[in-house]
Amino acid sequence: MNDREFETLFRRALDESQDTLVEPSATQQIVSLFKGRWRFLNAVTVGFMLALFVLTLFCAAEFLRADSVPEMLRWGAAGFLCWFGVAYLKLWTALELERHAVTREVKRLELQIAHLAVEVRSLQHESQAPGSKE
Repeated sequence: MNDREFETLFRRALDESQDTLVEPSATQQIVSLFKGRWRFLNAVTVGFMLALFVLTLFCAAEFLRADSVPEMLRWGAAGFLCWFGVAYLKLWTALELERHAVTREVKRLELQIAHLAVEVRSLQHESQAPGSKE
């Protein structure tokens, strides 16, 4: 394969990959959490998040029904801990989304660098062609 064929193939592949580099919507980003290596862990995380949220609501209801102050403190502390767990899992999920965004950005930069390398190579070949002035 000569350089011209390589450049043609590379440009065609680059044009095809440019279409896939469009920033996905929020829904597509969330769905992407459940694909790949970490899909099971992300699904378990969402399950725990929902369970902790329901438990937080239960603790809040029991807090409002409590008759004594010590009982209110116990239900309030339990509700706070459950709510803190929900917040922590939401933060972890947000960091996973950010990691995916950074990975997409690195891939874009790699494509841009490859594109520039092909441009530089073609300029070097043009300047070294027979009949060029040096």
